[in-house]
Amino acid sequence: MAPGKDPQPVYRTQTMYPPDQYQQRIEGDVEITFDLDAAGAVAGARVSKSTPSSVFDQAALESFRKWRFTPMLDKTGQPVSGRGFQFTLAFRLGK
Repeated sequence: MAPGKDPQPVYRTQTMYPPDQYQQRIEGDVEITFDLDAAGAVAGARVSKSTPSSVFDQAALESFRKWRFTPMLDKTGQPVSGRGFQFTLAFRLGK
């Protein structure tokens, strides 16, 4: 990945919809702020915002911590760690 570009997911785990929220037909979003190590693995992830508050946080973090991203590159093309990225996981019911 070119220097200065946002990391892109290359591996995503299946995010489990919490059964209670599914049965109650609740939808929501979880914004995650995360850091990456030089290999593109999630080195730290935390919820920065969620709607409805705290309802999907645990399910989102359990899944997201297993994701992998394109490594960040410095100006010489060497992989480096990165901090403070954001990604939003959406919990939506199918039609």
